[in-house]
Amino acid sequence: MCTFAQWGPIISALTTLVVGMMVAAIAYRQWRVAHEKLIVDLFDKRFSVYNDARDAVRAFWYPPNFDDPFEVKKAAGDAIKIGHENTQIVKLHEVGRRARFLFDSDVAEKIKAVRDALIHYSTHDATPWDELEQEKKRHLSQKYVEAQKASNEFPEELARACEKYMRITRAL
Repeated sequence: MCTFAQWGPIISALTTLVVGMMVAAIAYRQWRVAHEKLIVDLFDKRFSVYNDARDAVRAFWYPPNFDDPFEVKKAAGDAIKIGHENTQIVKLHEVGRRARFLFDSDVAEKIKAVRDALIHYSTHDATPWDELEQEKKRHLSQKYVEAQKASNEFPEELARACEKYMRITRAL
């Protein structure tokens, strides 16, 4: 029959093995929780960029101090409106910089394209519409149509470009 002295080293080794396995299991679970938190944090940052870009484009056309969207175009020569447009363009520029580090270049390029279209549209002199020559009116109208088209297509294009990055999965 075996004595305690003979079983002591075996029990000690098994206890060490069990404790080691428990520590390994706890360490693995902590790693999984940290990894999943990273995925959720990354999603939150990406979703913030997505929403900020959409909001900046929307706010470019419909600033909060205008109740009627058609008033926005009547006041296009107004310094308040121009200042508002610049603010939204600066926001788009900042969002585009953030997007470069959270997405591949395709998303940043979509944001840059709409920003450039809005810059192209908003860079005009403050001459009242009635005093402009016909050719200048046509040119400004064309810039307006191009900027509106880019803005209207932007939410769907951005959603398509961001979609593959916005899925919360176990793999990054």
